[in-house]
Amino acid sequence: MLVYVRVTGNWMLTLEEVKQISSLTALLTSLNPSQRYAVELTEGPLMVIAGAGSGKTRVLTHRIAYLVHTGLSSPHAILALTFTQKAAREMRDRLDILLGERAEQLMLGTFHALALRIVKTEGQKLGYDISRLRVFDAAHARAALQQAMRQAKLDERRWDAAQIADAIARAKQQLRNPDAFVRVNGDVYETTVGRVYTIYQQILKQANAVDFDDLLMLAAQLLRDDADVREFYATIYRYVLVDELQDVSELQYLLMRRIAERHENICVVGSPAQAIYGWRGASAPAILNRFERDFPTAEVIVLDQNYRSTQTIITAANAIIHEPSTAPDLRRTGPALAEREKPLWTHNAAGMPITLKTAASESDEAKHVITEIVSLIQDDGFRADQCMVLFRTHRLARPLEQALLRAGLPYTLEGDNSFFNRKEVKDMLAYLSLAHNPDNPLALERVINVPPRGLGPKALEAIKAGEPQLSLTLLLNALAEENLKPTIREALQGFHDLVLGTLYEAGGSLPLGDLFDLTLEATGYQLWLAEQAGDAQRLANLDELRRLALRQPEVDDPRRALGDFLNDIALLAESDPLYLDHGGVKLITIHTAKGLEARAVFLIGLEEGVFPHQRALGTQAELNEERRVFYVGLTRAMERLYLSYARTRGGPDGRLHDHAPSRFVREIPRNLIEHLT
Repeated sequence: MLVYVRVTGNWMLTLEEVKQISSLTALLTSLNPSQRYAVELTEGPLMVIAGAGSGKTRVLTHRIAYLVHTGLSSPHAILALTFTQKAAREMRDRLDILLGERAEQLMLGTFHALALRIVKTEGQKLGYDISRLRVFDAAHARAALQQAMRQAKLDERRWDAAQIADAIARAKQQLRNPDAFVRVNGDVYETTVGRVYTIYQQILKQANAVDFDDLLMLAAQLLRDDADVREFYATIYRYVLVDELQDVSELQYLLMRRIAERHENICVVGSPAQAIYGWRGASAPAILNRFERDFPTAEVIVLDQNYRSTQTIITAANAIIHEPSTAPDLRRTGPALAEREKPLWTHNAAGMPITLKTAASESDEAKHVITEIVSLIQDDGFRADQCMVLFRTHRLARPLEQALLRAGLPYTLEGDNSFFNRKEVKDMLAYLSLAHNPDNPLALERVINVPPRGLGPKALEAIKAGEPQLSLTLLLNALAEENLKPTIREALQGFHDLVLGTLYEAGGSLPLGDLFDLTLEATGYQLWLAEQAGDAQRLANLDELRRLALRQPEVDDPRRALGDFLNDIALLAESDPLYLDHGGVKLITIHTAKGLEARAVFLIGLEEGVFPHQRALGTQAELNEERRVFYVGLTRAMERLYLSYARTRGGPDGRLHDHAPSRFVREIPRNLIEHLT
């Protein structure tokens, strides 16, 4: 039964419509005028220049909720793209509150998640079995590349695998397949790398797999070259929202532009002042200029009110990012942006001065940080998890970890993908990969003798019989050999039955949690770990991996659920740190801290050659990116900001080096700083 409520005039509204109006009013009244304008300006292209702490996530989530609440769009017609899975999770959590169950209907995720969806849907046009498609993580891709280099008969002492990997990644960013790789005929380097590239792609194709760069390249090719594919995605997504435009690569930009070019209802949020990912393919000036050229009618809205930090912190951050030497770099982002990239302002109080510690050594610096954190906890009512220590590179965290352990303070080291590089995690993922697709050469070779079953290197070479990679066919051929040693035959038969029988059958019938438990038991892996002293942490890591499996959305087909899990893990391992937040003080790189905040922030290692990094001192563009990284670090702080540098610090070469304070520290106005010696 409908319930009607009389309101002013001749309007007659249902109770549900009244609730809708009420929630919409609440939605809009929580925004400042600039934010509200960005939310309500729904039609046509829009660029939002959002300074640090100015509420960009609020604008994006409220804009999505506004589109749904007003009936302008169903959730299915909205595409929201983020740069990291962490940002996507934060947006989804907020939208769960704003939209309830309807939030589940949104396509909200990273560019790579969108690319995976396109490739998994349209991949048969490229010759892939989309039901068994695998995304190779960095470890699998590295192993495949090394295999390609061996097949190409390259001397690994003369040819650097990392350099070749970078060259192939750059080619994919430029949409160049192996046939188009060589641009200078007769060039030895290009010809050699092109040969490895060809073999590498053949290895991936044989495994029905793609690497991380393939995802974007293949999705972009499909949208560029296939009119039906382009029409479908451009039609289904009427509204496109993009977070962190300044960090988008050329291929990512191509994806969003192709989908948005029909309706042109695209809202991008970005800030040149926070462009810190040039080293991995982002080109803020080029991308921001392209957006202005491709969408010339775009309106530009500026969010420059900071809600996060004290006035002292904001003044320091403005002094850094608007320092005169950075002006040319900012102007290259385009005239509209140069005019609108304004200093931040805030209504927040001045707060405490910024503390600067000159430490004699890195251990002295670590002691200082711990002393200040203990004081914040004991004297000022802070919690340990409200304190964040930021650094330019991970090696700076080691003295801090030792000091925190000695002090008995809990901590979480974030921004490190080492979880997915741990042996037990890689072993279990290899077994699960075989449950999904038994003919996976890299997975077969990884676990054929894990736990030890008598199939070591010599036996493996005999089984491979000169072939470059292991396969199920080679296993069967070896079992048919009359001269095979009985012990090897028995072990090989057991492994064959384990993979093709137990694991593969279970992969098509059991839920992920049950499959995980069966795999641990049937392979003997859990028992093997339990029998080894000091491996409680490795078992705990497997428990964490199992928890990730249990978080996977349920689908009717168990094998599809397994494939989705493996691909999601590959994306997570490659693009985003795993946040195993055990509470306590957060130790984190500044690049990973982007989007985070804490009541108290400690920026350590502020020395010339460390931050800015030595390799960034060669060009003004690289130095300006370091400046922007520092700006991002400063603006993570809400109430307290502590800076420190050490006169001597151990370098990557293991030797102690003398250091001068970072130029960035010297550029902060002196009246904002309290010096400690």
